[in-house]
Amino acid sequence: MLFTLLMSLQMTLSAGELMSWFADFISPCHGAELSFLFKNIHKTWTGFLRGQIHLMLILGLITWLGGFILGLPQAFFLGVIAGFMDLIPNVGPVLAAVPAVLVALLFGSVHLEVSHLVLL
Repeated sequence: MLFTLLMSLQMTLSAGELMSWFADFISPCHGAELSFLFKNIHKTWTGFLRGQIHLMLILGLITWLGGFILGLPQAFFLGVIAGFMDLIPNVGPVLAAVPAVLVALLFGSVHLEVSHLVLL
């Protein structure tokens, strides 16, 4: 996973060099099509990443707000974890729920006078 992250960072930092290297393999008569392709790829990926960031922020905010209302200690930290875990497809939200459930079970509510098991 770390290798994938580092390779993605390297490819992002050297995107211009990578595109020019790729363009060298395509004949010059297809330059306009290649430019159109690169623009569409850039537009698609930036839209996807913008959407993912919005989802992260919304999920983190909802988790923090729910934890704050329930009186969970470290609700902000749990919201940040939930937001970042949303980046992992399918499994991330489930993994983000584990710390919140553990905190609710172990510490209970700070504001509400309820037992630990009622929060579940």
